[in-house]
Amino acid sequence: MWFFTLLVAASVLWLLWTINQNSGDSLDKQTAILAELMKLNKNIEEPNKPPITIQPSQTEIIKSTESLININKADINQLTALQGIGKSTAQKIIESRPYSNITALAEVPGISQELLDKISSMIEC
Repeated sequence: MWFFTLLVAASVLWLLWTINQNSGDSLDKQTAILAELMKLNKNIEEPNKPPITIQPSQTEIIKSTESLININKADINQLTALQGIGKSTAQKIIESRPYSNITALAEVPGISQELLDKISSMIEC
């Protein structure tokens, strides 16, 4: 009987020690998280930092300058700036040149009438 009492006492002590260790680890983690949050908060509140500038995408540049892309002269980068035109489609456009009008682009594989309608305001021949 005394053996079982000793075993229960040892189990209770081990359980309390494990709980103490876990709560100590948790406290350390919480302290580290709090320190990181304080650093982030300090960075947010710093008024001396310059504002973040976001570079416009190529499509936004095209729209903002309102210049049209000539499909007979544009390089692959200019063509891929058009919404819905990837590198392979741009390469097909270049290989199928010259174009007499914009609607001739519909014959290029990968360009649907819907896509042509979407980009027609940004291109010229």
